[in-house]
This record gives sequence, structure tokens and C-alpha cells, in this order.
Amino acid sequence: MDHNYAPADAELILATVIGNSARSIALPGGQRPVYNSVAWKDNDPTKMLDALTDKRGKMLHDLMGAIFSREETIARNSHPVELFRTVRFAEFHHDFDGAYRKVVYHFKADSDSPDDIMQVTVRGEGQDPDLFTFQPTITWIKSRYPPYVD
Repeated sequence: MDHNYAPADAELILATVIGNSARSIALPGGQRPVYNSVAWKDNDPTKMLDALTDKRGKMLHDLMGAIFSREETIARNSHPVELFRTVRFAEFHHDFDGAYRKVVYHFKADSDSPDDIMQVTVRGEGQDPDLFTFQPTITWIKSRYPPYVD
């Protein structure tokens, strides 16, 4: 709610992120990117990308941090890990009727493994809720949920 999303079922969000339910969840209230009139007026791709990714990125960083980075909220048999967020892909189409948006974030854990990553894809169109899809690598799963059995 701190990021202007509608109240949601916290248990369902947790189950989605850690993989105990479907890997995607729609979160209402985050429609349309925050429009930065300067970015669009200047037609500056960097500013436009920042306007598209900033709100969702901050919300996801806080969510992922609450689940994986805080001693008081991580799983009992796990340990907190620092996460580094990068935008891997961003696409935005705007017209008078609506907007299509897609952003792919990588959350890289501070570990020795280069593929210790959770990929989060955010998609939305017009006023529809954003759909968040969480896709961990096998290394992420093994590192967060020991003991993991192949």
C-alpha cells in the first residue's frame, strides 16, 4: 500500500513470490506508469524508462527485501541476502485509449553464483491491474530454501 497499490492478500503475495502457488499475481492500483511530462516532452529515452520502471521497481524492491533480506521476516531455515535490482527489458506503448507496458527486472542475490537470480516480469494494459510473474533460477531456489533436492 506504501506504493499506491490496492490492499492485497499478503499470504497470497508471499505464496506467489516463494512459489507455493501460481507464479503470477495481479495487483490492482498500479495502473499506468507515472507520466513525467518533462521526459515525454524532451523525448529522452532514459527519462522515459525511469518514469516507467521507477514506481514498480521500488515496490518490488521493498517486497523482495521484506521476504528475502530482513532477518525478522525471512524463512526460518534461510538467511537474509542483499539484493541488487536491474532492469533487463522495458517496453511501453501509449495512445489515447490506453497503454501497454512490460518491464523485466532481475533481482540478483549478493552471492558467489552469477545465476542466483529472481526474474520478475510486470505486464499491464490500459487500466487493467499489473500482472507480476516471479521466475527464480534453480540456484535461487537452492540458495533460499535449503535443503533442496534435485
